[in-house]
Amino acid sequence: MLRFSVSSFKAKVATAAVLLATSAGAMAADGTTTDYTSAAWNSLKTSASDMVAEAWPIITAIVVAGIAMRLFKKFASKIS
Repeated sequence: MLRFSVSSFKAKVATAAVLLATSAGAMAADGTTTDYTSAAWNSLKTSASDMVAEAWPIITAIVVAGIAMRLFKKFASKIS
């Protein structure tokens, strides 16, 4: 009977490299794995879009208030 024994350090490293490459290849070939990076970016895009949508009323109020203050200052200085 043939016995497989890994006794030298180089043989152990080579065996580990082959096993790692084989498992990485199997994971890459599996079409059912989840793409976590795309899911994370999509989540960030959705969150950013929601935040921008919530910020528009605040930005509009600030701009309108700024314009109103400038106009009030302009007309107040003409009156006095």
